[in-house]
Amino acid sequence: MQLLVQRRDELDVDKVIEFIENCENAKVALVHASLKDDFVLLDFFESLIQNLTTSFAGVRVSGSATPKGYVENAIVVAVLCGDFDVDIFHEKINFNEPIETIEQITPKLNGWSLCLTYSATTCQQNVIMDFILRRINNIHPNLQILGGASSPPAFVATNDGMYDNHILCIPLKKIKTKFEIDSGFRFCKDNEKFMITKCNEINVFEINGKNAVDEYCKIQHIRPYFQNMLMKYALTKADIARIIKYLFKANALLYESGPRVGVTILGTYLTEDSVELFFVLELEEEKNYLLTQSYKPEGTELRRTETTKKDQIITYNNIHKRFSDADSLLVICCVALPLFFEFDFKSLEDTLKKIRCPFLLSFMFGEFGANLPYTGLEQNVVHGGVVKTLAFKQE
Repeated sequence: MQLLVQRRDELDVDKVIEFIENCENAKVALVHASLKDDFVLLDFFESLIQNLTTSFAGVRVSGSATPKGYVENAIVVAVLCGDFDVDIFHEKINFNEPIETIEQITPKLNGWSLCLTYSATTCQQNVIMDFILRRINNIHPNLQILGGASSPPAFVATNDGMYDNHILCIPLKKIKTKFEIDSGFRFCKDNEKFMITKCNEINVFEINGKNAVDEYCKIQHIRPYFQNMLMKYALTKADIARIIKYLFKANALLYESGPRVGVTILGTYLTEDSVELFFVLELEEEKNYLLTQSYKPEGTELRRTETTKKDQIITYNNIHKRFSDADSLLVICCVALPLFFEFDFKSLEDTLKKIRCPFLLSFMFGEFGANLPYTGLEQNVVHGGVVKTLAFKQE
């Protein structure tokens, strides 16, 4: 992996193209863009589309880190080089009939061992991505998936254009990798438990045997309109999401009745040692359902979660310890960590300096990937509040 970082004030697409084209045995360039000016971003990718001959995959992220440190409002390029096979394709997502999308993608992944995956989807559409990716992984149980959903406004790009509502796939083979999921969250000590008692793959209808909207509002001491307002603003643009933690703190003043307590995000077991977040993205009162970021089957236990700045940094220190022999790393992180919680970017940079190989770490609005072999449709591929790491090693 060879890396190039350009901040907004030094942006030069010609130098980016020159860098990529000069990488020896370059197979594909991953272009992670956190540029805040959409016009600048579009011009940049139009130039890549028109002039770059090496295959590339582009996606919007909220911020990225490399051995040079953490950047926002920048372009980060990771060129994957070596003796391996790679392809690149994209498909428009049929949100009403996702099986159609699955049928288009699945045959194209026969014989591949890894698929880097980006989607131009909103957080509210991540549950559909989970529906799609779980079935792809169920058909190809040894296909390692890694990637994430674009930051808003969502888009993906490749040599033939820029797209919204598309999934971008970069399948690879003849390459050795190692994958792990980690989380800096734990369950609160109060040990209060709740359970999903009725749901389908898209919506939750009952918690604790009761109306899901009513029960969730009771648990969180929040009104549906307030929850929906927060999600609408927080998930429209990454910068706006920063206000959500302050609005949550103000919830005690805005809630009209009942106990005056703040909101904590519920969570579920990710592994025996870690927790993933249970993001409720929409409360639909008339149809009585919760929309979340991914499927949680009936019987799923929910509990309140907590984390600290130290807990979060330990997660990144684990990357250094677990992948000390890696040749390069790709890391996908949940944007909720720095936006919704207290987060220490200086400590993040200091911790990442321990990693001795090239790496690209990016914050995205949904993290894709599951431990292999994939064991069934109740195992999520889209998660919340986690860090997913893929290590590349020489054969």
